Amino acid sequence: MASEYKDLPINREKIDQMLNEYPGIKSFTKTEKPNGLFQYHLNTEGGPACLNVYLLKGGGTTFHPSGKNQEFTKSVAGFLKANCLRGDGETKSIRIANFPSEGKDLLFNFLKEECNAKVNNGDNHPHGKQYKIVGKDGDSVVFWIYTNGACHIQGRQYSVYTDILEMLAEIMDYREIIDSQLKTIKVDITAAEALGDMQVLLPSTFDFIKDKLKAIISPALALKKLDIELTDYSSFAFPVLRGLEGYLKQVLGHFGIVIGKDGFGEIVESNSVGRPVLTEFAREKITVTSKQKVILDLYKYFNKHRHGLFHVDSAIESARVLENKSECITLIDNTVILIEDSHKSLF
Repeated sequence: MASEYKDLPINREKIDQMLNEYPGIKSFTKTEKPNGLFQYHLNTEGGPACLNVYLLKGGGTTFHPSGKNQEFTKSVAGFLKANCLRGDGETKSIRIANFPSEGKDLLFNFLKEECNAKVNNGDNHPHGKQYKIVGKDGDSVVFWIYTNGACHIQGRQYSVYTDILEMLAEIMDYREIIDSQLKTIKVDITAAEALGDMQVLLPSTFDFIKDKLKAIISPALALKKLDIELTDYSSFAFPVLRGLEGYLKQVLGHFGIVIGKDGFGEIVESNSVGRPVLTEFAREKITVTSKQKVILDLYKYFNKHRHGLFHVDSAIESARVLENKSECITLIDNTVILIEDSHKSLF
């Protein structure tokens, strides 16, 4: 299998749901094999197909077609990658200067109780204590807490790393989280400046969106101030699309709809010609037709561009990287405009 489907930071809980949504799959069965292998036997319109899913010990996931109908199965692998990816999988290292004294218990309890992570008792060092946090998928992060009140996080951007950052934005000043992330991309801008730019771009929405989402979106806005050239700008596109997803969930929450780990399946379904429409449940909650359209447009945009980052061709399956800086900036700008315009229409 091509390297773009190996050792991916996949949200494994979404795999079955996405297979149920994939056009052409009538049904499937799943068989667990030794060494972290799950075989998915797909009943498709073109005949039987098989996708091997390897759950690697380090938290990554590998997709590998097997048997007949492999071209179809490769397209399924691309679809799963597009819809279940949680980050770029690169090793990240950030330092936060002022970690609150009560933060450790809040963070560790959240990770253990809500994320099924394991946290060891920690190893003492001359200037603090080092903890190892292992996520439910086996991905790990090293977390230092220093005697001077700082903390340091290092690990691959898989599930548990993302969970830690999002929780930190809840329990401490989210501006410090933004500052820490900006330092990792070596851009000459402060959190205050990034938030100022964000407030200009989102004048009516800025106070509505949660601080956690501000911490997610604002580093992406720093791309315009990045002087160095990169081979791939996807790491800037991911946060703004993740922020859009969080914004959509927050909007739906306003209408009494809670989106859980299973995604948007409760509010969106395909009609007879395969186009996404709101479910009866969603329409009962969102009774104004014009607002229904705004919600659906938000979902379709998110779904389209989440897929767009991983374009799957019928003959050649390859991950699409954003090599062009201006293309990435356009995606970020359009996403921000959509968020602002939708908020004006909804509230």
